[in-house]
Amino acid sequence: MSIALREPPDLAGDAGGIVARRAVVRWAVRLFRREWRQQLLVLGLLTVAVAATIWGTSAVTNTQLPNPNYPTFGTAAAQVTLPGTDPQLAADIAAIQDRWGPADLIETQDIATGATQPVQLRAENPHGHYTAPLLSLVSGTYPAGPGQVALTSQVAALYGAHVGGTWRAAGTTWRVTGIVEDPSNLADEFALAAPGQVPHPSQVIMLLGSLAVQHAIGNGSATLPGIPAAATVTVPNIMSRGISPAVLVLVVEVLGLVFIGLVSVAGFSVMAQRRLRALGMLSAIGATERNLRLVMIAGGLVVGVAAALAGAVLGLAAWFAYVPALQQATGHVVDAANVPWWAFGVGVVLAIATSVLASRRPAKTIAAVPVVAALSGRPAPPKAVHRSALPGVIVFAVGVACLAFTGGLAGRRQQQDAADDHRGDRRRARPARRDPRRGRRGDRRAGVGTRQPVRHLRRPAAQ
Repeated sequence: MSIALREPPDLAGDAGGIVARRAVVRWAVRLFRREWRQQLLVLGLLTVAVAATIWGTSAVTNTQLPNPNYPTFGTAAAQVTLPGTDPQLAADIAAIQDRWGPADLIETQDIATGATQPVQLRAENPHGHYTAPLLSLVSGTYPAGPGQVALTSQVAALYGAHVGGTWRAAGTTWRVTGIVEDPSNLADEFALAAPGQVPHPSQVIMLLGSLAVQHAIGNGSATLPGIPAAATVTVPNIMSRGISPAVLVLVVEVLGLVFIGLVSVAGFSVMAQRRLRALGMLSAIGATERNLRLVMIAGGLVVGVAAALAGAVLGLAAWFAYVPALQQATGHVVDAANVPWWAFGVGVVLAIATSVLASRRPAKTIAAVPVVAALSGRPAPPKAVHRSALPGVIVFAVGVACLAFTGGLAGRRQQQDAADDHRGDRRRARPARRDPRRGRRGDRRAGVGTRQPVRHLRRPAAQ
């Protein structure tokens, strides 16, 4: 029976490069699993940075509506308002539709409630071309025929109505089929009826959005030709495209990660000193400086990935918990899934990159320690650092020049002169204090005793 011995791979050579890298990476992962409590500061800072980025970008993205014109125009390009007292209302509506294409009609009638703000009864098609941002169903069904109505939650609470019950208004008893809301304006209180079920509308709103309307509005015209004289045409405001708020949040994250990176460098330096003997043993069995650097860099990568995953989970949980409060504060429906995923990915990548870059300098320093010094556990003697004072002198000169240019030196001199004048005025206004001891000595030198005033007060002798 014969036994064949296999030569171990040369870790320093090309054949063992992949094997060595896999070995040191696995070792770095095991070290993190064993010593993760000693890196809680770096882990915590990176986790908070990623979570704050995800929460902040999501909040600023959903604070404003995608289009500020949604509460008034929906997705339409123009709005035409006709008064309900128009004797040719039906003919005017037909003429506008023939000229400018299909339109969504919204018939409105105000109903007195005894409160300051009346309730508006609306008749519109819930599945119109341009009314999607203006209407959504919360519960129940949309009204589909005569005598049916859907209320907003505010109106239902005001009248004590509920789905399946009745609601009396405008001289008619309505059956409540559902609860609706305006997703672009949650404070909007109205009752929704089926199209054509408002007998006497106070006004009729037509939402237009055909290509002809878009072309006419795009030329800078605020009116549409062929509109009746009684009608009023309104066009949306032009949206200005600026810097996305998510970009500003990412800039703040970069500034925060710079400081976190400085703290992480110190943390990885401490971890490198604690692993000095283990790294020395690894170097003694054939690991190169590149392998030693890879141990620390792989450790930084593991820390960054762990912090990024924890921060992503924490940030998404915080965002989902904050959605109801943000929706109530902004007054419009907030879609929790509307997260800027590109900013999400950039924040995670920046956190991992910060951790990896922070581990590179300690890795380079610890890899240069001799094997004997590393095995002894003694820190390497500090090297003399020769730094030039020229940058400091330049910065100081620039600061003095800026101060002189802005008038800071002259202003300081004027303040000093004013303070000196104020002290002089106080000294002149202050009464001179007399030292009692000096006064007695002066009286004695003048030959006048201290009891002289008492003698003058003696009674004259009786005659």
